[in-house]
Amino acid sequence: MSIRNILVAYNGTETADRAVKLAAHMARRVDAHLTGLFAHSLPQTYIQMEAYMTEAALDILERNEREAEDKVSAKFEALIAAEEQGLRTTFLCERGFPNEIISQFARTYDLTVF
Repeated sequence: MSIRNILVAYNGTETADRAVKLAAHMARRVDAHLTGLFAHSLPQTYIQMEAYMTEAALDILERNEREAEDKVSAKFEALIAAEEQGLRTTFLCERGFPNEIISQFARTYDLTVF
């Protein structure tokens, strides 16, 4: 079996940075496409209280989620740029329960790195 698609779960932490570096190294060695996945969930309070929140509060929470996604995405792109050497990459942000999202995506990749 050849490895052509590698998924790396990435949330912007130092441990996840090391996982990206490892996954990038592996992708480069086997000429695979590397996909970073930021799987995150909304705070439990939001889920429980959404029906009682004002439109302004919901807008603030949504803006915070977008900012978090942008921050993690930018950090992933910076790590990849530092690795360079012609890596083919994609970065995805998905909202929901991280374990469920990662396991759903992992089924369609040859290798998943955590």
